[in-house]
Amino acid sequence: VGKDALLANTTASQNVAIGSLSSVTTTTGCKNTAVGHASFYNNSTGDNNTALGNFALNDNTTADDNTAVGYFALKANTTGANNTAVGRCALASNTDSRQNTGIGNIALIDNTEGEFNTAVGSQSLADNTTADCNVAVGYTALRKNTTGTANTSVGTFSLACNTTGACNAAIGQGALAANTTASSNTAVGRHALTANTTGAQNDAFGRHALGNGVGGTPLHPYWVTDTQPAGTAGTQYYPWAHSVIREISPGAASGTTIQVALWCASDGVGVFGKYYSSTYADGGAQSSITIYEIK
Repeated sequence: VGKDALLANTTASQNVAIGSLSSVTTTTGCKNTAVGHASFYNNSTGDNNTALGNFALNDNTTADDNTAVGYFALKANTTGANNTAVGRCALASNTDSRQNTGIGNIALIDNTEGEFNTAVGSQSLADNTTADCNVAVGYTALRKNTTGTANTSVGTFSLACNTTGACNAAIGQGALAANTTASSNTAVGRHALTANTTGAQNDAFGRHALGNGVGGTPLHPYWVTDTQPAGTAGTQYYPWAHSVIREISPGAASGTTIQVALWCASDGVGVFGKYYSSTYADGGAQSSITIYEIK
Protein backbone atom coordinates (compact mmCIF):
# COMPACT_ATOMS: atom_id res chain seq x y z
CA VAL A 1 0.00 0.00 0.00
CA GLY A 2 1.67 3.21 -1.15
CA LYS A 3 3.81 4.49 -4.01
CA ASP A 4 6.34 1.84 -5.15
CA ALA A 5 5.79 -0.34 -2.07
CA LEU A 6 7.34 -3.78 -2.71
CA LEU A 7 8.18 -2.58 -6.21
CA ALA A 8 10.98 -5.09 -6.91
CA ASN A 9 9.33 -8.14 -5.40
CA THR A 10 9.86 -11.28 -7.50
CA THR A 11 9.33 -14.49 -5.52
CA ALA A 12 9.14 -13.16 -1.94
CA SER A 13 6.09 -14.15 0.09
CA GLN A 14 4.23 -13.15 3.25
CA ASN A 15 5.50 -9.56 3.25
CA VAL A 16 3.54 -6.47 4.33
CA ALA A 17 4.51 -3.02 3.02
CA ILE A 18 2.50 0.08 3.93
CA GLY A 19 3.85 3.49 2.99
CA SER A 20 5.49 5.12 0.02
CA LEU A 21 8.81 3.48 -0.93
CA SER A 22 8.48 0.82 1.76
CA SER A 23 10.31 -2.44 0.93
CA VAL A 24 11.04 -1.08 -2.55
CA THR A 25 13.99 -3.36 -3.33
CA THR A 26 12.84 -6.54 -1.60
CA THR A 27 13.21 -9.39 -4.09
CA THR A 28 13.12 -12.72 -2.28
CA GLY A 29 13.01 -11.78 1.42
CA CYS A 30 10.01 -13.28 3.22
CA LYS A 31 7.85 -12.60 6.26
CA ASN A 32 8.84 -8.94 6.59
CA THR A 33 6.61 -6.10 7.78
CA ALA A 34 7.36 -2.51 6.77
CA VAL A 35 5.11 0.39 7.79
CA GLY A 36 6.22 3.95 7.11
CA HIS A 37 7.80 6.06 4.40
CA ALA A 38 10.99 4.39 3.06
CA SER A 39 10.93 1.81 5.81
CA PHE A 40 12.91 -1.30 4.87
CA TYR A 41 13.73 0.51 1.61
CA ASN A 42 16.94 -1.30 0.59
CA ASN A 43 16.07 -4.82 1.71
CA SER A 44 16.73 -7.57 -0.83
CA THR A 45 16.78 -10.99 0.84
CA GLY A 46 16.37 -10.31 4.57
CA ASP A 47 13.67 -12.36 6.31
CA ASN A 48 11.52 -11.98 9.43
CA ASN A 49 12.16 -8.27 9.96
CA THR A 50 9.73 -5.69 11.33
CA ALA A 51 10.12 -1.99 10.54
CA LEU A 52 7.56 0.48 11.87
CA GLY A 53 8.33 4.15 11.32
CA ASN A 54 9.69 6.41 8.61
CA PHE A 55 13.13 5.20 7.45
CA ALA A 56 13.14 2.38 10.00
CA LEU A 57 15.59 -0.34 8.84
CA ASN A 58 16.04 1.77 5.71
CA ASP A 59 19.45 0.36 4.72
CA ASN A 60 18.80 -3.27 5.64
CA THR A 61 19.81 -5.60 2.80
CA THR A 62 20.23 -9.23 3.89
CA ALA A 63 19.89 -9.19 7.69
CA ASP A 64 17.21 -11.29 9.40
CA ASP A 65 15.17 -11.11 12.59
CA ASN A 66 15.44 -7.38 13.38
CA THR A 67 12.74 -5.23 14.95
CA ALA A 68 12.79 -1.47 14.48
CA VAL A 69 10.01 0.75 15.83
CA GLY A 70 10.39 4.52 15.52
CA TYR A 71 11.71 7.18 13.17
CA PHE A 72 15.20 6.20 11.91
CA ALA A 73 15.33 3.18 14.20
CA LEU A 74 18.08 0.83 12.93
CA LYS A 75 18.25 3.08 9.86
CA ALA A 76 21.84 2.20 8.84
CA ASN A 77 21.63 -1.51 9.60
CA THR A 78 22.68 -3.63 6.62
CA THR A 79 23.64 -7.14 7.74
CA GLY A 80 23.33 -7.05 11.54
CA ALA A 81 20.81 -9.60 12.81
CA ASN A 82 18.67 -10.11 15.89
CA ASN A 83 18.62 -6.45 16.94
CA THR A 84 15.71 -4.67 18.61
CA ALA A 85 15.36 -0.90 18.41
CA VAL A 86 12.35 0.95 19.83
CA GLY A 87 12.39 4.74 19.86
CA ARG A 88 13.45 7.65 17.67
CA CYS A 89 16.89 6.97 16.19
CA ALA A 90 17.46 3.98 18.45
CA LEU A 91 20.42 1.99 17.09
CA ALA A 92 20.35 4.31 14.06
CA SER A 93 24.06 3.90 13.22
CA ASN A 94 24.19 0.13 13.67
CA THR A 95 25.51 -1.56 10.52
CA ASP A 96 26.48 -5.21 10.96
CA SER A 97 26.49 -5.86 14.71
CA ARG A 98 24.00 -8.25 16.25
CA GLN A 99 22.08 -9.03 19.40
CA ASN A 100 21.66 -5.43 20.58
CA THR A 101 18.57 -4.02 22.27
CA GLY A 102 17.97 -0.28 22.33
CA ILE A 103 14.71 1.01 23.81
CA GLY A 104 14.26 4.75 24.20
CA ASN A 105 14.95 8.00 22.39
CA ILE A 106 18.44 7.78 20.75
CA ALA A 107 19.32 4.69 22.79
CA LEU A 108 22.52 3.19 21.33
CA ILE A 109 22.30 5.76 18.50
CA ASP A 110 26.06 5.76 17.75
CA ASN A 111 26.57 2.01 18.05
CA THR A 112 28.25 0.62 14.94
CA GLU A 113 30.10 -2.59 15.84
CA GLY A 114 29.20 -3.21 19.50
CA GLU A 115 27.29 -6.41 20.19
CA PHE A 116 25.25 -7.93 23.02
CA ASN A 117 24.39 -4.52 24.48
CA THR A 118 21.13 -3.67 26.21
CA ALA A 119 20.05 -0.03 26.59
CA VAL A 120 16.68 0.85 28.10
CA GLY A 121 15.96 4.53 28.63
CA SER A 122 16.27 7.77 26.73
CA GLN A 123 19.91 8.47 25.73
CA SER A 124 21.15 5.30 27.40
CA LEU A 125 24.42 4.08 25.86
CA ALA A 126 23.97 6.80 23.22
CA ASP A 127 27.71 7.29 22.53
CA ASN A 128 28.57 3.59 22.50
CA THR A 129 30.40 2.65 19.29
CA THR A 130 32.21 -0.69 19.48
CA ALA A 131 31.87 -1.82 23.09
CA ASP A 132 30.17 -5.13 23.85
CA CYS A 133 28.16 -6.66 26.67
CA ASN A 134 26.96 -3.50 28.41
CA VAL A 135 23.64 -3.13 30.23
CA ALA A 136 22.22 0.36 30.76
CA VAL A 137 18.79 0.95 32.29
CA GLY A 138 17.63 4.50 33.02
CA TYR A 139 17.75 7.98 31.55
CA THR A 140 21.32 8.71 30.28
CA ALA A 141 22.67 5.55 31.90
CA LEU A 142 26.15 4.95 30.41
CA ARG A 143 25.39 7.91 28.12
CA LYS A 144 29.00 8.74 27.20
CA ASN A 145 30.36 5.20 27.07
CA THR A 146 32.27 4.58 23.83
CA THR A 147 34.46 1.49 24.13
CA GLY A 148 34.07 0.41 27.76
CA THR A 149 32.85 -3.18 27.94
CA ALA A 150 30.91 -5.35 30.37
CA ASN A 151 29.45 -2.49 32.41
CA THR A 152 26.14 -2.68 34.23
CA SER A 153 24.34 0.58 34.90
CA VAL A 154 20.88 0.69 36.47
CA GLY A 155 19.44 4.05 37.49
CA THR A 156 19.06 7.55 36.12
CA PHE A 157 22.48 9.12 35.36
CA SER A 158 24.34 6.06 36.63
CA LEU A 159 27.77 5.76 34.99
CA ALA A 160 26.67 8.67 32.78
CA CYS A 161 30.21 10.00 32.18
CA ASN A 162 31.92 6.65 31.70
CA THR A 163 33.85 6.47 28.42
CA THR A 164 36.29 3.55 28.42
CA GLY A 165 35.96 2.11 31.92
CA ALA A 166 35.09 -1.59 31.92
CA CYS A 167 33.54 -4.12 34.26
CA ASN A 168 31.83 -1.54 36.45
CA ALA A 169 28.51 -2.08 38.21
CA ALA A 170 26.40 0.92 39.21
CA ILE A 171 22.95 0.51 40.70
CA GLY A 172 21.07 3.59 41.88
CA GLN A 173 20.49 7.15 40.75
CA GLY A 174 23.79 8.87 40.05
CA ALA A 175 25.86 5.87 41.10
CA LEU A 176 29.38 6.19 39.66
CA ALA A 177 28.06 9.19 37.68
CA ALA A 178 31.46 10.88 37.27
CA ASN A 179 33.42 7.72 36.46
CA THR A 180 35.26 8.10 33.16
CA THR A 181 38.02 5.53 32.61
CA ALA A 182 38.14 3.54 35.84
CA SER A 183 37.31 -0.16 35.82
CA SER A 184 36.10 -2.84 38.21
CA ASN A 185 34.11 -0.62 40.56
CA THR A 186 30.88 -1.61 42.28
CA ALA A 187 28.46 1.05 43.52
CA VAL A 188 25.06 0.18 44.95
CA GLY A 189 22.90 2.99 46.28
CA ARG A 190 21.85 6.50 45.34
CA HIS A 191 24.97 8.53 44.51
CA ALA A 192 27.28 5.77 45.68
CA LEU A 193 30.81 6.54 44.42
CA THR A 194 29.22 9.43 42.54
CA ALA A 195 32.38 11.60 42.39
CA ASN A 196 34.81 8.81 41.51
CA THR A 197 36.50 9.49 38.16
CA THR A 198 39.55 7.23 37.64
CA GLY A 199 39.79 5.21 40.86
CA ALA A 200 39.54 1.46 40.25
CA GLN A 201 38.45 -1.58 42.22
CA ASN A 202 36.26 0.23 44.75
CA ASP A 203 33.19 -1.27 46.41
CA ALA A 204 30.51 1.06 47.79
CA PHE A 205 27.19 -0.07 49.23
CA GLY A 206 24.57 2.33 50.51
CA ARG A 207 23.31 5.85 49.88
CA HIS A 208 26.23 8.26 49.31
CA ALA A 209 28.70 5.47 50.09
CA LEU A 210 32.25 6.63 49.27
CA GLY A 211 30.78 9.78 47.71
CA ASN A 212 32.35 13.21 48.16
CA GLY A 213 30.49 16.13 49.65
CA VAL A 214 28.06 14.20 51.82
CA GLY A 215 26.08 16.44 54.11
CA GLY A 216 26.61 19.56 52.05
CA THR A 217 30.39 19.72 52.28
CA PRO A 218 31.79 21.80 49.38
CA LEU A 219 33.57 19.76 46.76
CA HIS A 220 35.32 22.45 44.76
CA PRO A 221 35.07 26.25 44.44
CA TYR A 222 34.81 27.98 41.07
CA TRP A 223 35.00 31.58 39.92
CA VAL A 224 33.03 32.46 36.81
CA THR A 225 32.04 35.65 35.04
CA ASP A 226 28.36 36.55 35.22
CA THR A 227 27.30 38.79 32.33
CA GLN A 228 23.57 38.77 33.01
CA PRO A 229 22.31 42.42 33.29
CA ALA A 230 20.52 43.27 36.48
CA GLY A 231 16.75 42.97 36.43
CA THR A 232 16.45 41.02 33.15
CA ALA A 233 15.59 37.44 32.30
CA GLY A 234 18.21 35.20 30.79
CA THR A 235 20.21 31.99 31.02
CA GLN A 236 23.53 31.44 32.76
CA TYR A 237 26.13 29.16 31.18
CA TYR A 238 29.43 28.01 32.59
CA PRO A 239 32.41 26.75 30.54
CA TRP A 240 32.77 23.58 32.57
CA ALA A 241 29.13 22.55 32.24
CA HIS A 242 27.67 20.58 29.35
CA SER A 243 24.16 21.89 29.81
CA VAL A 244 22.19 25.05 30.38
CA ILE A 245 22.18 25.84 34.06
CA ARG A 246 19.14 27.95 34.89
CA GLU A 247 17.06 30.81 33.62
CA ILE A 248 17.15 33.83 35.88
CA SER A 249 13.77 35.41 36.52
CA PRO A 250 13.16 39.04 35.56
CA GLY A 251 13.98 41.38 38.38
CA ALA A 252 16.57 39.12 40.01
CA ALA A 253 18.70 41.32 42.20
CA SER A 254 22.29 41.14 43.30
CA GLY A 255 22.60 38.61 46.10
CA THR A 256 20.06 36.12 44.73
CA THR A 257 21.09 32.55 45.53
CA ILE A 258 20.75 29.97 42.76
CA GLN A 259 20.68 26.20 43.26
CA VAL A 260 20.22 23.71 40.41
CA ALA A 261 21.36 20.24 39.36
CA LEU A 262 24.16 19.72 36.87
CA TRP A 263 24.53 16.82 34.46
CA CYS A 264 28.24 16.52 33.69
CA ALA A 265 31.16 18.92 33.70
CA SER A 266 34.13 18.70 31.36
CA ASP A 267 36.50 18.42 34.32
CA GLY A 268 34.48 15.61 35.84
CA VAL A 269 33.87 17.46 39.10
CA GLY A 270 30.48 19.05 38.55
CA VAL A 271 28.35 16.04 37.79
CA PHE A 272 24.71 15.22 38.15
CA GLY A 273 24.18 14.37 41.76
CA LYS A 274 25.59 17.76 42.74
CA TYR A 275 24.13 21.21 42.84
CA TYR A 276 25.88 24.53 42.76
CA SER A 277 25.13 27.43 45.03
CA SER A 278 26.04 30.86 43.73
CA THR A 279 25.43 34.47 44.59
CA TYR A 280 23.93 36.30 41.63
CA ALA A 281 25.89 39.46 40.78
CA ASP A 282 24.82 42.39 38.64
CA GLY A 283 26.47 43.63 35.49
CA GLY A 284 29.42 41.33 34.84
CA ALA A 285 30.83 40.92 38.33
CA GLN A 286 32.16 37.54 39.40
CA SER A 287 30.11 34.99 41.34
CA SER A 288 31.61 32.33 43.54
CA ILE A 289 30.34 28.85 42.56
CA THR A 290 30.60 25.95 44.98
CA ILE A 291 29.62 22.36 44.16
CA TYR A 292 27.60 20.45 46.76
CA GLU A 293 26.11 17.02 47.02
CA ILE A 294 22.34 16.76 46.42
CA LYS A 295 20.58 14.89 49.22
